[in-house]
Amino acid sequence: MLQLSTIHENNLTKFHRNHFILSVKDLKDASIFKGEDIQNDNHFTIQSFKRLFPNATKDTTAAIITMTIKIKLGQGTENFLFAFNDQTKNETLDIVNGLVWVFDFKSGNAEQEGFFRYLETHAGEWTQLLLADARMHQVVLH
Repeated sequence: MLQLSTIHENNLTKFHRNHFILSVKDLKDASIFKGEDIQNDNHFTIQSFKRLFPNATKDTTAAIITMTIKIKLGQGTENFLFAFNDQTKNETLDIVNGLVWVFDFKSGNAEQEGFFRYLETHAGEWTQLLLADARMHQVVLH
């Protein structure tokens, strides 16, 4: 079962190989990763992607995020952790909100329902881009 979680990067103290970490900016402290973890593609940052492909649009970046998650799901990864800092919190929650809609998450209890409502308050450009990409490529999972 696919699980999306968020964590402030200051609270990210250990890396688990069954997790895939996504972040808007590069993590300040990459010491939680061992060399083979980075080589195993267990972390993706939008900032790194933009350094590699400076002309990539946000549409393209949204498509890469969705495709990366689909690839990792195909490889058996189920836990996706979105690390944020004080400057990237709103953008990160916007992305997570979009992914909740793209992958058609349903709340299982009142606490999750409250969190989903909270995420909706952060809906913005990323949510719209992720939904548009999903519609275009029929990515939505049911």
